[in-house]
Amino acid sequence: MSVPTSVPISLAAAIAGRCTRDFRHLILAPGLVQLDARRRVVTASLEAYLGFTITSDRYLQADRKLDSARQWQQRYRDAQKEKTNAVTH
Repeated sequence: MSVPTSVPISLAAAIAGRCTRDFRHLILAPGLVQLDARRRVVTASLEAYLGFTITSDRYLQADRKLDSARQWQQRYRDAQKEKTNAVTH
């Protein structure tokens, strides 16, 4: 598996070992990494900032870190749908 040329900000933060808020404030705002047209972090600029190549293992490990937040968000959306359906029916 190869690492994509750009990654979402939340994943870039996980790769860098920062929370998303700190990553935005300390790394993204000063322009230490580049964003592409879709507002995703360019992997090459993140590698240059970090000083190492992002391996597929590191990428997958960071992606897995975000799984719990994704699962929470999915449960929240499902609960909101159920509330909406209960009110309209």
